[in-house]
Amino acid sequence: MDRRDRLARSSVILVNVGSARPFFMIMYLAALKSVPDQLIEPAAIDGANWWQRIWYVTLPMMRNIIAITTLFSLIVQHSPTSTSCASSLPGAHSTHPYLCDMGVPHWH
Repeated sequence: MDRRDRLARSSVILVNVGSARPFFMIMYLAALKSVPDQLIEPAAIDGANWWQRIWYVTLPMMRNIIAITTLFSLIVQHSPTSTSCASSLPGAHSTHPYLCDMGVPHWH
């Protein structure tokens, strides 16, 4: 893969990630706000540092939102109407068109 193909692929990834960022940030902010202080404060009193509180209290409480946003991201990325489907650069295919171009002709 030459430099132009890498640049095209990186540009498509950046556009796809950038277009979904506001939605994901709102989802994660809502999930962070939903973690009750009644769980974080006892962990701090028990001696958990910042990283342990994030890892053992906050992230398990956000597990469902993380799973939903990951699922939404995969659905949007692999949809036929993905932003990257309209790209005219040869190396700028997202996963969906690339798999369709490479895999479907070999199935028949």
